[in-house]
Amino acid sequence: MTGSPSSQTRHAEPAYAATLRPKLQQIFADTLTPGAVVLVRSPELGDWAATFGTRTLGGRVSVTLADHVRIGSNTKTWTGTVILQLVQEGKLRLDAPVSRYRPDVPNGENITITHLLDMRSGLYNYSESLELNQTLDVNRRRSGRPTSSWALPTSTRRTSFPGRATTIRIPTRCCSA
Repeated sequence: MTGSPSSQTRHAEPAYAATLRPKLQQIFADTLTPGAVVLVRSPELGDWAATFGTRTLGGRVSVTLADHVRIGSNTKTWTGTVILQLVQEGKLRLDAPVSRYRPDVPNGENITITHLLDMRSGLYNYSESLELNQTLDVNRRRSGRPTSSWALPTSTRRTSFPGRATTIRIPTRCCSA
């Protein structure tokens, strides 16, 4: 797997890129990752973007910065990290009700930030929406603003009680003949 500088890079690569590239290549090799895009934004050290490998395992088509991917559960890790940073900075509290920060969340006065991080908020999981998945199957390049995704969980009743792992089954439409 080779790392190539972004075609969008207008300046020379930051000095750290030469050290970081072989480390990333080793991680990708160790984890059998066929391809990746790496973006580092650093006001102090300079921005860097590079692509590594191919789009599929054993494939011949290289990964590019223009590729579109469905990131799915990757955002849980990113969101959790940022939330914990905000807690460390004193801007959020894990035991605070979500309604303190988003008054429009249904039952938000009984759902804490910890419930959200533990995925035990009881909010509807919009990624299980038949309508959303059919739309994405037809138009994979469709994108939306966070507020458009937010409409689904806030417009649907809860699927469990905050803090509990038990799920309330909600019948959904499926499989037309």
